[in-house]
Amino acid sequence: MEYPGHIYFVTLTLKDDNVLNKDSISNFLQKVKYRDVQIEGYVWVKELQKRGVVHYHMIVLVPEKLRDFYSKVNESWKHGFVFVKGVEKQKVRNTILYIMKYIKKDLNEKVKMIK
Repeated sequence: MEYPGHIYFVTLTLKDDNVLNKDSISNFLQKVKYRDVQIEGYVWVKELQKRGVVHYHMIVLVPEKLRDFYSKVNESWKHGFVFVKGVEKQKVRNTILYIMKYIKKDLNEKVKMIK
């Protein structure tokens, strides 16, 4: 099944972990929606940078390509840097696999902690 809208790959970095809380992503998404971005779906995963600070990777689904999507995302995330890239239809699979790699890594670490 092919998604008819536009897909963005978003990376959100943090200056430091002091701003991180359990609502960081939901607050961010609310701010993006407040800026009139209709989000039809998303998936996100957190990853530890080499310097030990968390950053997030997201796939965001919107009904149509937005000329000012980057600026709306940037205005909504004041905790660090933002990277936004539109995902071409033929590269959706690779982008999903990239995100899944980090989801799998996170799940494996949680399973190790349980054992």
